[in-house]
Amino acid sequence: KEQSDKGNGEALLNPKASSLTFYQKGAWALHILREKIGENAFREAVKNYLETNAYHNVTTSDFLFQAEKSSGMDLSDFKENWLQQSAFQADEALESLRKSLFIVSYLNLAAARKIPFQDKKMLLSKALDFPVNDYLGQARLNETLGQEVVRQLSEETFSQDVIQLYEKAFKSDNILVRQAIATFVETVPQELKSEYESLLKDASYFTKEKALLHLWSNFPKNRVKYLDATQGIEGFPDKNIELLWLTLNLVTPEYHPEKKQDVFEKLSHYTAPEFAYPVRENAFGYLYQINTFTAQNYIDLLEGCVHPVWRFQKFCRELLEELLKDSDHYKNLKNIRSELPEKQKQFLDKKLE
Repeated sequence: KEQSDKGNGEALLNPKASSLTFYQKGAWALHILREKIGENAFREAVKNYLETNAYHNVTTSDFLFQAEKSSGMDLSDFKENWLQQSAFQADEALESLRKSLFIVSYLNLAAARKIPFQDKKMLLSKALDFPVNDYLGQARLNETLGQEVVRQLSEETFSQDVIQLYEKAFKSDNILVRQAIATFVETVPQELKSEYESLLKDASYFTKEKALLHLWSNFPKNRVKYLDATQGIEGFPDKNIELLWLTLNLVTPEYHPEKKQDVFEKLSHYTAPEFAYPVRENAFGYLYQINTFTAQNYIDLLEGCVHPVWRFQKFCRELLEELLKDSDHYKNLKNIRSELPEKQKQFLDKKLE
């Protein structure tokens, strides 16, 4: 909507449109279409579209043909407003949202963000009342409301009333609510220490990662305990927990000092091309935070600067720009120039000019 209001809207049928248009606006268009023709007709259209056009090239018109056929409706207006029009149909989108009990309930709670805590305390507490056995829609709503409660609590000082609501949120034992706690509660009060430590045992790798970082930061005397508790956990395919663990190990002097070199070599090796680019990206990020690069890390970074995956290439180029601002990194990069393949060498030369 913001882009559209500025006159920068793009039509979904514009082949040069941005990812914001193709994905976000595209998702809205499909949602509105499904709502317009009905769930059954929409599903039938998708099924027939896939079966009819299997192993063939397709256009948008092929899908709309099936939508019109299954629904018996003329979709000319839909095509004009949602596919050909550059402006985003914000009013129609808002009206669609208002039909959803899920969205209305969430927005009503979100509207309380500006209300003083004492005036909304009971509202927040009620939103944390989780049904034991309930249908999926209600369960998902409660998860969303619980996340919103935690978000609002994170804006408050740690009074006794706020602490009690956090304790209730912990006891919900809901994975998404506990993820929200791990995300929003970066400063952990002593009163919630034991509950927060329980996040390290959650099934969610996302929760474990956030909890480890925040506990390590808040309670220096217990850093060894937290590192012991999470040793050997790899996490997601991007090794989110393992790479964080290796980094925290390196900046915790009292934790197995005799193994620091091995730990650094392991972290440093993850920038190599043999690993998937999300792993490499995480490793580069942590090495940048502790400001330690080997010659091989620089070489790996230059390989990333010409990587075929655009997102990773962009990350590496931005990191290189930052490193070149530092005189030591600048000198080190010049020193490894002769070890680079021609393509990377030419790229670096342009940056060194």
